Amino acid sequence: MRKFLAGACAGIIGISALVTPAAAQDLPEPPMAEAPADLAHEEGQGSSLSSGSSADSDLLVGGIMVAGVLGAAAAGGAWAVQQGLIPNPLPGIIPGPAPAPQAPAPAPVVQPTPVLNNCGFGEKEVRPTYILLYCGDGHSALNDITWNSWSIDGASGRALLRELTCDPSCATGGATYRWVDFTLGGLVWKNGEPQFTRAYVVGGREYRID
Repeated sequence: MRKFLAGACAGIIGISALVTPAAAQDLPEPPMAEAPADLAHEEGQGSSLSSGSSADSDLLVGGIMVAGVLGAAAAGGAWAVQQGLIPNPLPGIIPGPAPAPQAPAPAPVVQPTPVLNNCGFGEKEVRPTYILLYCGDGHSALNDITWNSWSIDGASGRALLRELTCDPSCATGGATYRWVDFTLGGLVWKNGEPQFTRAYVVGGREYRID
């Protein structure tokens, strides 16, 4: 049985060897003229692909140019809105022009400080500790003054008032002392500066102090 199978296989191989060359001779040669057509078809496809790629590139470049023009127009419009040259078409999107800077607050006016001549004794003073009330004799005065205010609108304070009794005469009489509240006024301008010329004792009288 094994010998029969081996012989059959050898016969088949031999027949195949004989048939294959004959079949090869009987097959017609492939037409050579079709190769250029196929090549032309492939070249046509390549040209179509190249044309498509070129068209895509043109579209891409055109899109970039359009986007650039639109971006420049948007930037120019936003600048014009911020400069107040045109009304804002999109208030919620495009910021409006910056508010105008506020004018600086006016500087406060510095009022000059008034002075007191004190009957012409010594230099002119501000908030002195005593004030002569009778410039002629100098015996009545406000002593130990405590100031509450001192400005061009007036001055006020508290002091120990010394007054002559003039009993039996102003030259030989004694003096009295009492604490009083007083104010200064009679403001006048002398030599370019404000000056108090009157003292007013609360509940008392007015004294000239210039």
